[in-house]
Amino acid sequence: MNLIPTVGAENIYFGTTESVLINLLGKPVSIQQLSNTDGYPRDRRILDYGKYFFLINDDCGVISITVEAIATPLLLWDKDISLFSPIDLQGYLGTMGYSANIEHEPPWDDCDVIAIECGVIAYFCEDKLESIEVLEDLAKLRLNYSI
Repeated sequence: MNLIPTVGAENIYFGTTESVLINLLGKPVSIQQLSNTDGYPRDRRILDYGKYFFLINDDCGVISITVEAIATPLLLWDKDISLFSPIDLQGYLGTMGYSANIEHEPPWDDCDVIAIECGVIAYFCEDKLESIEVLEDLAKLRLNYSI
């Protein structure tokens, strides 16, 4: 799947409705209803397609897309990032014009690469990419929901 920060993925854009998503991908493996939490969109649910997860609600449509690293190839702006280290991903995001922080999670050698400006969060375990999430415009969500 080709993730496009601030846009979505291939033909699934942020704001895509649940019915359109199901028309495109079929019925999800499962749907997890999330608790309502102050400051976040209400009635959020995760549509699980195995390697792909879509956070969605009725007001916003698709809010975020998470892809497991087992999905191959795992593309970000048409570039395969499947074998990227955290430093490789940080550098690649820099070439695309976005700053990214690497946040380590002691005591293990796990870390996250976070690029808030473009809504990218990548999760690494022992320098191997586990999953990557692209989020709808965080500034817009903050304005609408006071996150």
